[in-house]
Amino acid sequence: MNEELEAQANYYQYLLEKTNEQIVELQKILNENNETIEFLKKIQEFNSGLLEIGVGVMLKTQKIDKEKVLIPVGAGIMVEKTIDEAVKTLNDRAVQYANNIRQLQQSFSTINNQLEKTSEKIKKGEMQ
Repeated sequence: MNEELEAQANYYQYLLEKTNEQIVELQKILNENNETIEFLKKIQEFNSGLLEIGVGVMLKTQKIDKEKVLIPVGAGIMVEKTIDEAVKTLNDRAVQYANNIRQLQQSFSTINNQLEKTSEKIKKGEMQ
């Protein structure tokens, strides 16, 4: 019985670690999303810039299109949107990311409670 409980506790610990990793990753995505929104709101202030093309390599841009941007919509597809439309899309995504983080935090709490209960059972088994 104790071996089963220990295996269960180990599984809960594994789930906690994986859930925490998901929370951290989603938080990074949410932060990047919010930084992009702030940049788009200030895009009128910029006339030129740098475009990252990969592994730290940048191209200097002479002119920035301040009217439209390409935004990913899934499956590798990009859609051209106005700045206002892009900001709205990113705000909608921010809400979804925040909801997903909240759900993961609730799952984390539930799993942690189960781990605590299982740990208590293991301790009680050792005392008997």
